[in-house]
Amino acid sequence: MANPVPGHFVLKRGSIALDFFPWWENECETGNYSDRTEVFSAKFQQIVRFKQLRPQITRFNSNPNPMNPKITHYLAGILLVVLLISCKKEGYDVLKAHADKVETLPPVQSGVSMAVTPNCGGYLKSLPAYYDSSNREYPLIIFIHGIGELGNGTTNLINMDRAGLPRLIKKNAFPADFEVEGKHYSFVVISPQFKKWPTSADVKAVLDHSVKQYRIDKSRIYITGLSMGGGVTWNYAAEMGNTVAAAAPVCGGSWPDEKRTSSIAAFNLPVWAFHNADDPIVAVSISRNFITNINAHHPAVEAKVTVWATGGHDAWTKAYDPNFRENKKNLYEWMLQYSLKQ
Repeated sequence: MANPVPGHFVLKRGSIALDFFPWWENECETGNYSDRTEVFSAKFQQIVRFKQLRPQITRFNSNPNPMNPKITHYLAGILLVVLLISCKKEGYDVLKAHADKVETLPPVQSGVSMAVTPNCGGYLKSLPAYYDSSNREYPLIIFIHGIGELGNGTTNLINMDRAGLPRLIKKNAFPADFEVEGKHYSFVVISPQFKKWPTSADVKAVLDHSVKQYRIDKSRIYITGLSMGGGVTWNYAAEMGNTVAAAAPVCGGSWPDEKRTSSIAAFNLPVWAFHNADDPIVAVSISRNFITNINAHHPAVEAKVTVWATGGHDAWTKAYDPNFRENKKNLYEWMLQYSLKQ
């Protein structure tokens, strides 16, 4: 039998011959595949080449007729198994390398226009740079915007990056990687755009959508928001605090009544609030009273508040700044201390 492809060899056993292609194993051994897409693409190409050459697999006897189609199909199956096994370790190593890879490039933010709820017509998603070449699960931050960013989720999405986390990500100022207790983490950040003041049910629908749509570590889901979004964060913490691992309201407008504060304490939800003392829009007493009243119920993790002397209503620029630290942790490192498994 003539070699139809340079470099291939024929394996004979008894009256049957199979064509094999050493370029496949050489590629595996030299590690020329940079990701799983290339690995499986190469496997597919190998199978296609086998099918193209299938008529050349013949019995070595006096009968010149091609082999029975059932036998060729059987042999094709055997070859497929051989190919899968031959690069099993290589494929595993490629996937593991990406899963363990520490993010170094800035996250990628883009808009998604779709009706998550009647009150949410779209959102900004921020994914780690290596998201598509990994199979790992990531911690999730749900960011709730202020009243000035209300919009339809389509043509108004452009307004979403004016403040808070979306702006930080847009400016490439959001770190690609956070190291906490010797482990490395990178966040998926979902910033929904609401048409009017959202309910906790609206936020929960976005959370559920995010978990379904993206690879999320369900034990590490966090919520934060500024101004209106800070108030929504307080309300969500009181009503559905068992669905997130920590909450961070920033100058949030809500009511620190007994019902809300006792509920947050009962959930044992870690809370870090932020406010400016001279805020003319939402009084600093709201954040202070929330923290005092929550801690009066002795939660497992004591709630805390950071108050700056000046800055007006904009407490978010300092709160979301990864360079701002309290007790040697920024907001994101503080979040990552907590998980729903605890």
